[in-house]
Amino acid sequence: GEPFVHPAIWRLLEHAFASGSRVQMVSNGTLIKRDKLEFLSQLDCLTISVDGTEAVHDHIRQRKGTWARTMRTLGWLADSRIQWGTNTVMQRDNHRVLEESFRHIQALGGKRYAYCGFSHVEVVPETAHFQMTADEEKLAFEQLVRIERACAETNTWFNERELLLEHFEMYSRKDFRYRPAD
Repeated sequence: GEPFVHPAIWRLLEHAFASGSRVQMVSNGTLIKRDKLEFLSQLDCLTISVDGTEAVHDHIRQRKGTWARTMRTLGWLADSRIQWGTNTVMQRDNHRVLEESFRHIQALGGKRYAYCGFSHVEVVPETAHFQMTADEEKLAFEQLVRIERACAETNTWFNERELLLEHFEMYSRKDFRYRPAD
């Protein structure tokens, strides 16, 4: 879940930093406060979950305005000392806008956009309807190839390159790898 909803998150982080622990966080970016960025610069890294362009992101999150708040935070991060990047869970609802979303974030983050990640939706019975069809996977893969090239040009780390580009089909079919047939 979202770590910044925890009522003691700041005390927990303070304790972790004081003890010398290395801390990495994943957030949707909507609850991060600008006045806490200096404190958060003690993180090893901060990954922000982005589901796509504005309409797609807000549709997936089922709440209008979440994309705008997430992009606001990415803008703040671009001006901060925090090492940050993004992760996008690829699925049926966002497979068409992966590259457009990446390009927007890249323009916003510039050289401070340290890494981008993409992963396939985890398939369990409750989320099976989010899994992409073969045609949707093909379109997603084509965008990932272009995104990886853009990352190489800007020195942005493309996370899980081998899994995403060399083993895309096997990685995308998690339901066949992880779930035994009944």
